[in-house]
Order: sequence, then structure tokens, then C-alpha cells
Amino acid sequence: MKKVVLVFIMSLTLSPTYANDWSKESTTVLKQAAKQGNADAQVALANKYFDEDGSNHDYPQALLWYQKAAAQGNAKAENSLGWMYINGYGVKKDYVQALEWLKKSAAQRNSYAEANIGWMYETGNGVQQDYAQALQWYQKSADQGNSNGQYLLGLMYADGYGIQQNRAQAFHWIHKSATQGNANAESTLGLMYTEGFGVPMDVKQAIKWYQSAADKGNSSAQSSLGLLYKDGQGVQQDFDKAISLFHKAAEQGNAEAQYNLGEIYRIGSGVIQDLPQAYAWYVVSAVNGYSEAVSRRDALTSSLSTESLIKAKELANNYCEKFQPK
Repeated sequence: MKKVVLVFIMSLTLSPTYANDWSKESTTVLKQAAKQGNADAQVALANKYFDEDGSNHDYPQALLWYQKAAAQGNAKAENSLGWMYINGYGVKKDYVQALEWLKKSAAQRNSYAEANIGWMYETGNGVQQDYAQALQWYQKSADQGNSNGQYLLGLMYADGYGIQQNRAQAFHWIHKSATQGNANAESTLGLMYTEGFGVPMDVKQAIKWYQSAADKGNSSAQSSLGLLYKDGQGVQQDFDKAISLFHKAAEQGNAEAQYNLGEIYRIGSGVIQDLPQAYAWYVVSAVNGYSEAVSRRDALTSSLSTESLIKAKELANNYCEKFQPK
């Protein structure tokens, strides 16, 4: 099964529940408690400054409050600092610092830190690539019920990285993760049901899991579900739904969905044929790494008039600026 690319999600909303749920408090209340040295309030305040799902980032302030909480040995803060150093949020990327903080957090059995360390060993970022080590860290995280750890462990079994490929175990762990609402796992489970990988092929089940992930904004699921609607596989053919799903995924930078839109506009499936539109979507798809888009783009280049090609290239430049992977 094709390896699924994912973005790690720092533990902001899936962290352990505490007696005082500081995440629900106002910034004013958090600041007061944080200044008095309450580590949980400091983490909650840092989370607000980090603003993972929005655009009002204040990484320096997030870093400051994570550091204060981490200095008190707060495991969530230590994990979050490691994540910031991995990605260069408010600091220069530093995998050595990242690993140091993640290991401090993992020493307290923070399951998110364990999954993040596993990712470092799997990818070879900051450490020598070691699939066996990655597997061990993912297993530790998964055994604590962490959905990211379960998902990543499932992928290791699916691809045979660090262990003999085992489709049944891949399905077991990815299903565990998906039942916790992990959108990446839900999307991958949909793929497993679509392809009959580790489980009997079942398009209805695939649609169920794709839909759940798509509703959470997962671009891979949106693209895959769009294909089922386009082809009428397991559902009544519906080009409007397919195009809507492709657009949602494409605008998040999903290269496959961008290619699918190129196909839609080139052929005129459910829309008026629009070759400049098709060209633009093929271009951005190719830029984002979808190899099949290259030949489509090149073939259209010779089919367009000079005027249409100028329009198509302007549109493509706009799409390339707006629709990169997030």
C-alpha cells in the first residue's frame, strides 16, 4: 500500500484532561495564572499563542510560555517545544534540541512525544534513520492509546518498515486510530477498504470512512471520495459532489485532486469544457509532485491557442501561489 504522507499534529486538543480545563479559560485568566507559575495555565496560554488552526500565530510568545512550563518539568510543554524546534516555529530548526525536549517528555511517558520521536527515527531527521527504533517508539505510543502512534504503527506494518509486512496488523492499528476520530487513519482505512488491503474490499465501508475524514477537512479523503462520486462507485454518480470535493482538496494543495480537476475540465465531465482551467490545474498538480500531470500539461500546451495559453499560464501562476500543500 502506498505510504501515506501526513503532518504530525501537536497535542493541543488531545492532551490529558486536568482537574481545571485551562483551555476553556480566557486569555486574561490564563495570563494571570501563568504569571503566578501555574504550568498547566502556561501551556494553555502557549497553545492560544500557537493558534494551530488559525492564522493569528505569535510563535515567540508561545515559545516563551512553553519554555516556562517545560522548566517546571511539564511533559506537554516539553513535547510542544520539541515540535517547535522540529518545524522552526519561532526558532531556528534544530533537530538536536527537538530530540532533547521530546526525550524529556517521553521519559514521563508522554505518548505524543513518543510518536514524534518515532517519526524522527523513521525519517532520519536529527538521528540516523532506524526503522526498528521508530517501530519501538510508535509501539509505546500506541500502547497508551495514542491515535497518532496507532496510525503510524499501522503504516509501518502496512509498508513493512522495520518489521515484516503484516496487513492484518496494519488494519488492526489503523482501525484503532480511526475509531478515535483520527482523520488520517480514517482516510487510510477508506483506502484499505477500497483496495481490499488487510480487509475484504467493501466500497460502502470505504465511503463511510472517507466521508468521516472528509468532514474533518482531510484532503486525501476528499479527493478519494470525489473519485467515487465521479465514477459512481458505491454511490450514485454525482459530478457536482465530485467537483466540490476535488476543489476542497485541491485548495489545500492536494496534488491528486488538482490533477482530477484538470481531468474534469479537460473532458468536460459535469462542467463546460475549459482547457485553460484544465491546464492551470495540471500545472499546479505537477508543481506539487503529481507526475501524471506533467504529460497532460505538455499535451495541452500544443492544443491551446496563443491567447488561451497566455490566459492559462496566468491562471496557473495564480493557482501555484495559492494552492500549495498545507
